[in-house]
Amino acid sequence: MIYYHCRDYRQASGAPVSLFTGYRVEQLETGQGMPKVYESRVLPGRPPVLLRRWRDATLSYKAETLLGEVYVMVGVFDNPEPFELQTHARVTQKPEWLYIRDELPRYRESSKPQ
Repeated sequence: MIYYHCRDYRQASGAPVSLFTGYRVEQLETGQGMPKVYESRVLPGRPPVLLRRWRDATLSYKAETLLGEVYVMVGVFDNPEPFELQTHARVTQKPEWLYIRDELPRYRESSKPQ
């Protein structure tokens, strides 16, 4: 599980930080069909277009640079207890007032090599 300090997700969720857990695309299935896909804007210095999946709220994201991976928001799971926090990503976008006391690795941008 990853703390994701992305400004876009903060604005979309209304929360100061998002929690995601990663899967291979083929590991996921939904009981109600595939959610709608929204292509986010491309900003200079950012990876290619993110594909964000929506069903009245952000459920997951996937980017071309993630090579077959999809990241699901932990809040959509009935039981998030089995997940273990592993890292922080996009800490350059974290609000200054937000302090999370842990020894997890912190990455300025993505925790995945670009």
